[in-house]
Amino acid sequence: MLFLGLSMLGYVSWRNLSMELFPNAELPVLYVQVTSQQEVDPKFMESQAIIPIEGAIGTLQGIEEMESSCQSRRGTIMVQFNKKVNFKYTYLKLQEKISEIKGSIPAQFTVKVVKVDLNQVNRQFMQLQVRGSGGIDQVRNVTDLKIKPDLQNIDGIAGINIFGGHEKTIEIQLDDDVCNAYKITANTIRNKISQNYRSRAYAGDIYGSNLKYTVQITSEYDELSQLENLVIADGPILLKDVAKVYYGTKEVTSYSRVNGKDAVSITLINDAQSNLIELSKKTLEVIDKLNKELASKDIEITVQNNAA
Repeated sequence: MLFLGLSMLGYVSWRNLSMELFPNAELPVLYVQVTSQQEVDPKFMESQAIIPIEGAIGTLQGIEEMESSCQSRRGTIMVQFNKKVNFKYTYLKLQEKISEIKGSIPAQFTVKVVKVDLNQVNRQFMQLQVRGSGGIDQVRNVTDLKIKPDLQNIDGIAGINIFGGHEKTIEIQLDDDVCNAYKITANTIRNKISQNYRSRAYAGDIYGSNLKYTVQITSEYDELSQLENLVIADGPILLKDVAKVYYGTKEVTSYSRVNGKDAVSITLINDAQSNLIELSKKTLEVIDKLNKELASKDIEITVQNNAA
């Protein structure tokens, strides 16, 4: 009975083991990047930034190799550690060293620490093609309004890139004479639109697992009139007073074709913490559901590539 119980426990445990395409591992390598907004002599960057940073990094334990390179606007220091170090602690210590030495480096240089792990090697786990009748713009319209929101709602999808067709946008055409009279620049309008879009409202708290989460709602523009009536200067001066706001299409910067015919391509990017195989199963279920709903419109989603 004991042997049978252990065997059953082993079988159940084996059945519950999760499968992954790649293990969740980290490479014991860190990069320190030095950038300059203006072109400088690589020797100047080496003497004023790279060498002092190398000296600070050299005080850390567990370093196996350090390699540096310089260009006119960018310098990189690759630091490889041995496998026995506590990598999370080492990453924090390196950031601490960089923070300490930043004050002695010329202000024109920007320094940051970059960590690379295996999950960041390839996060595009699935490519889709959307085909159908009614023209490429009709297919793109259905993709933006129906297919994209359903795919975004899948837990584990971090991003979606769409290629092909004309992407709808809102065009803002400034009246130069009026803007000059009010001393309003395009950058001022851009900042006002961005600030209003990012404004948040407190909605409450959520409690779970002995943790407290604060919920805030980000505002969005729902109608064209909300943009037109946006206050951009004292007076008040509204956006519609200095510009025309209307619907348009973005400039086409990419094309997608299958067998010589226009199509719409979708690239799905997975979250670093998601299980790729489980995410693929959920995504394929959503695709099957969408194909049934879109069959009446003669639109079909096909999987071109699936990393899982």
